[in-house]
Parts: sequence; structure tokens; C-alpha cells
Amino acid sequence: MQGRIISFDTHTQEGLIRSDSGNVYKFNCYNYPSLSPTLVGEIASFEVDKDSSKIHSLYVVLLARYVRLMTETPDS
Repeated sequence: MQGRIISFDTHTQEGLIRSDSGNVYKFNCYNYPSLSPTLVGEIASFEVDKDSSKIHSLYVVLLARYVRLMTETPDS
């Protein structure tokens, strides 16, 4: 699934993601330390358990434009 981080509390390390289909899921960065710091508005790719209540895989999606800008080298 893919969605957007709609809230994140830096003190509790908890946040909410709204999926592209409109469902909202809670996540905790203590389970995903590579996400910190997390910014509201970032696009995330994630998977939920069969009962659709818990996220078990979560990755922030780097936009192709951002990756291109970060890998370009100045002209000589």
C-alpha cells in the first residue's frame, strides 16, 4: 500500500498514515528507527496485517525528483 503521513508526534514517536484508499493507520517509529525524523506530508509505502489493523512494514518513499537532485554533480 501507499499513503501519506498525516501526523507525527516527536515525543511519543507515533504517527498516522492515510492510505491512497482513505483508510488511516497508526504507526510507531520505535519499530522503524530508519524513519526518524519523520515529516508530515511524506509519502510512505507500507503493508498491514491480514486483519488490516497493524502496519508491519513501513518505508518512506524518496521522490524521484529528490533522488535526482541529490545525485546530480555540478558541471565542471
